[in-house]
Amino acid sequence: MDYCIRKTEMTDNKEDDVTFASYEWENIKATTASQLPTCRNCHTATTFKHYMIIFGGKEGEGRKKFCNDIHILDLKRLNWTSQIKVNGQIPDVRMGHSAQNYYDKIVYYGGWNGYTVLDDIIMMTPSEQMNIVCIDWQHLKSENTPPKRQFHTANICGDFMYIFGGGDGKMWLSDLYKFDLVKCFWTQVETTGQKPQGRLQHSSVIYDHKIYVFGGEPDRSHQLNDLYQLDIENNLWTRLQPKGSTPSPRVSASAVMMNNKIYLFGGYDGQQWRNDVFMYNITENQWEYIVINTLDNQSNFRGQTKDSTSQQSSPPRPRCRHSAIAYKNTIVIFGGNDSEKSYNDVYMLKQQSIIKLAESTLKQDYSSILFSPILSDITFYIDNQEIHAHKIILASRCEYFKTLFLNEQFNLGDKLAITDTSINVFKAILQYIYTDEVFIDSHIVYDLLALADKYMLQRLKNLCEDHLIKNISLKNVIDVVNLADKFSAQELKANAMIFLLDNKQKILNTQDINMLSKEILIELLKFTK
Repeated sequence: MDYCIRKTEMTDNKEDDVTFASYEWENIKATTASQLPTCRNCHTATTFKHYMIIFGGKEGEGRKKFCNDIHILDLKRLNWTSQIKVNGQIPDVRMGHSAQNYYDKIVYYGGWNGYTVLDDIIMMTPSEQMNIVCIDWQHLKSENTPPKRQFHTANICGDFMYIFGGGDGKMWLSDLYKFDLVKCFWTQVETTGQKPQGRLQHSSVIYDHKIYVFGGEPDRSHQLNDLYQLDIENNLWTRLQPKGSTPSPRVSASAVMMNNKIYLFGGYDGQQWRNDVFMYNITENQWEYIVINTLDNQSNFRGQTKDSTSQQSSPPRPRCRHSAIAYKNTIVIFGGNDSEKSYNDVYMLKQQSIIKLAESTLKQDYSSILFSPILSDITFYIDNQEIHAHKIILASRCEYFKTLFLNEQFNLGDKLAITDTSINVFKAILQYIYTDEVFIDSHIVYDLLALADKYMLQRLKNLCEDHLIKNISLKNVIDVVNLADKFSAQELKANAMIFLLDNKQKILNTQDINMLSKEILIELLKFTK
């Protein structure tokens, strides 16, 4: 099994068909059944199932002590778990170490304990039993002399862990070592090509048998923003010349792989701490500055709801020496420090998948067969004219037609005469059934409402009511009241009655009032009381 991240297979879709284009920060207010992790920096974060495991680092508040504690964040429940069981010898305190996933294990190497640069390799085996995370520590013994390293980078491919750069307490190094995780043997790797200069506090990821190294510091007063690629199949270094918006020089930024791209967050550029995000597209050899949705311009992710443990927020405060992991389509940031303080906050950078869909043609497609004899299986005869239609469409959209077509006693066949309305009204009904739209003409609205009521097309009936409410006048209010009463159009009736009362003196002076039924007149009297 190969632990290099492999390229995913591409489909024949154009690049513009599917794109990840929307990002949003969330400040996670993780609940806890125990004490929260202390504020810290120079720690490590790795993943196990749906957990993020924090180990070690240096506290940034109070005594600023070095740590060797474990904290585990449940990324599903968004809570710090207190159910941790530890077996084996706990590693020494440390900061500036590395941690990498290796099959079902996590490999820790090196760091600084406040007195000396470390060279030990410890393997953690996490497991889950009845909601309890069990940690088993195993200290590996090298078969030859290991190198001492701090603020280096580590990447695992297959059964080998590759260590690049960092410091030994004396120098900024540019050498490359690999450690055989099966045989526990160190080898210094001879490389060719454009070798990077010595550095520490840089960032690296591995993808498709290639290690990508970004930035770091070559001495105490400078920062780098160069990008190198090491092909571990032939040990060849290449300095890349990416297009696009290159990040500023910086140290202690985090880099993670997500969706076959490298995401870089934060760091320190020699003058200020950063909280910007860049994405490196390996295929295109291009950097892109990521614009994050803020409280002012954000659009919610489709289908997502917020709970009390998270809130849409501004970006994290600028920081370096934090940790970052990728979990599904999310980057999780923990801790770090700036010039004033260290942090123990958790932020998630969520990525929204935007799929560019072709416009729907459903309405146009159904319009194209409206009144068409193509595949027609029912013909209506009205006013000596033929109107072609399709039973399946009528039955799926209209309960009246569905009952009619399924009832064998009618024995309709493929022809049906319509005698209770005009051809214009019936065509309007069919237009609504096929397209969910209809132009309501004032000349046919009364008959259209009546037929919509008969055919149990409630939405069409409501559209007719709305049209009449907007067009009530002294000339038609009596007809509208009678129509609404006859077909139980209560909202229309109420509006017409109010119009009658508002204009009662004008209407009482006409003969039209005699066209109202006794029942409606009684209702009018009740309205006036």
